[in-house]
Amino acid sequence: MGTYNWVNKTILIVEDDDFNFIVINEILNFTNVNTIRKVNGKEAVTEFRSNSDIDLILMDIEMPIMNGITATKKIRKFNNVIPIIIVTAYAIRHEKYESIKAGSNCFITKPIEEKEILEIINSYI
Repeated sequence: MGTYNWVNKTILIVEDDDFNFIVINEILNFTNVNTIRKVNGKEAVTEFRSNSDIDLILMDIEMPIMNGITATKKIRKFNNVIPIIIVTAYAIRHEKYESIKAGSNCFITKPIEEKEILEIINSYI
């Protein structure tokens, strides 16, 4: 595994499950990246709209209030540049198709492979 130093980067992690958030945050911990957590798509859209420091979004699909597909579509209405990586337990072909159609850049299934997610994030930031 390579060395990742994202000291001046910020990742918005949109994940309602505490355990999944902890896993992702631990994987990212040694990269020096700043992380912001939101627990639903509505919070994610609001945060991204008001925070120009966000460099990448890790977005779960199944969340309360607003799911990740809807949040991705809403973000894409005002920003086509920000990398959005869908991170979900659902490996169903339909879910992958819907997330790409909504405007995500990439799709990762849980359980998360450390090397895979780090390499994918690195390719975008």
